[in-house]
Amino acid sequence: DEAGLELATQSRERALVGGFGPEAGFCGAQIAEAMLYQGRFDEADLLLEDCRSEGLKARVWRALRIFSLIARGDFAAAEPLVRETLALFAEVVGQPEGYDLQDEVEVYCGLDDVAQALGLVREHLASVPWRGSLCGLPVTARAAWTAVACAVRAGVEVPADLMTSCDEVLAAALAAIDEEEELRSSLPASGALVADAFARTLDGESAVEAWRSAVEASAPYGAYHVLLPRLELAAALLGAGERDEARSLVTEVWQSARAMGARHYEQQAATLARRNRIQLSGEPVPPQLAALTAREREVLDVLASGATNRTIAERLFISEKTVSVHVTNLLAKLGVPNRGEAAALARELAND
Repeated sequence: DEAGLELATQSRERALVGGFGPEAGFCGAQIAEAMLYQGRFDEADLLLEDCRSEGLKARVWRALRIFSLIARGDFAAAEPLVRETLALFAEVVGQPEGYDLQDEVEVYCGLDDVAQALGLVREHLASVPWRGSLCGLPVTARAAWTAVACAVRAGVEVPADLMTSCDEVLAAALAAIDEEEELRSSLPASGALVADAFARTLDGESAVEAWRSAVEASAPYGAYHVLLPRLELAAALLGAGERDEARSLVTEVWQSARAMGARHYEQQAATLARRNRIQLSGEPVPPQLAALTAREREVLDVLASGATNRTIAERLFISEKTVSVHVTNLLAKLGVPNRGEAAALARELAND
């Protein structure tokens, strides 16, 4: 929080004045981590380099550098550093800690290496006494369910025994949050709520409220930290037919990610918008749609799912007669003979 950041800043200044380089570097690393959560990537990188020259431990620098590269969506650059961390843990303590595991999972999911991500989760859950760490539980749960979600969305089957282990760590994490009041409003707790929302989504439940809870828990820790749950909430809202709120939310996520340089989430938000025929402010309108009014594009959005005029009218809160006029106009502007071809064209543009 702001009080902690101010304390770290004061402590760093005093350490620098006193000539205590490593201590100044340690305090600077805490500040840089907070900057990364806030989406201030360039500032964090500059500070980390200063901390490194002051004697910051290589292990700490590498972890934050990995975090910075993940935040920017540069998974290829992060992967060699991840391998260094894995080699270090294999030599010294056996397995990474929860936050290291989360970073490693995100890197390999970002590289579409789902097998490696699942393998790391399996090894971690089998080897680390995660049940004994209240703070480690929620972080481990998020890492595990991030890998599971990545696998399921890639069409990769997750072994039944691994799913059981992931269920167990999530249940333990949620129980810890319920039992420990101090843990309930912590940064790790937000990870458990993200994991729970992933689990509900993958079970086919309506996860809108679960993602709302994850957003609420994540928001206090920074604009970058809340991007993922906000994006997933937008997807859940679209699945529930709540297009107005989803349209605003996916646009906000895209704009925020674009402004801070979080390219991975910027691309994901753009893909979600395109698949659901949401026009993002600042993106060029496909030439085929340029002649349509905003309302005609909304009608086309719903029509593309195969909806009847009655369904479109109900969804957009307009009369069937008005829908019929809009459909006639957009068919003429698109140069297609019927609504089926208009729907096909809209789907094609969404997948380009």
